Amino acid sequence: MIDLLKLLKVCNHNIQVLHRNLIGEGWFADHSQLGEYYDKVQEIFDDLCEIANGLGIKEPTMEESFKGEIEIKDRYCKESYTLVRKMFEEIIVEINRIKDVPTDVINKLQEYQYYFRKETDFKLSRAVKD
Repeated sequence: MIDLLKLLKVCNHNIQVLHRNLIGEGWFADHSQLGEYYDKVQEIFDDLCEIANGLGIKEPTMEESFKGEIEIKDRYCKESYTLVRKMFEEIIVEINRIKDVPTDVINKLQEYQYYFRKETDFKLSRAVKD
C-alpha cells in the first residue's frame, strides 16, 4: 500500500503542474477538469493515508515519494490528458498489486480503481483521440 501512496502523492503534484501550465483553445474547460482530477486524487490520497495509518503504515515522505516528476512547461490539453491517462493507468496497476490488507480495504481500493478505470478507458481515451 505504501507504493500506492507514493504514486498518488506524485500524481497529485504532476496533475497540479499540468493544471497550472495548460495552454490552448479549450483552456477554461480543460483547466477546470484538471483541477477536478487533482482534487479527486488528493481526496483519495487523504482517505488511503488515514486507512493506512490505522493499519500501521506511515504516510511516505516527499523525499520517498518524488520519483517521476514531470517537467514544468506549457502543454496543450491533448498532451496533458495523455499524461493524466498514463498516471491513472499506473494507479490501476498499483492497486492490483495490493494483497495484504483487510477485505473491506480491498473493496475501497476497488471503488477507487473503478473511478480511475472509467476516467482512463472512457473519458480520457476519448479526449486524446485524433
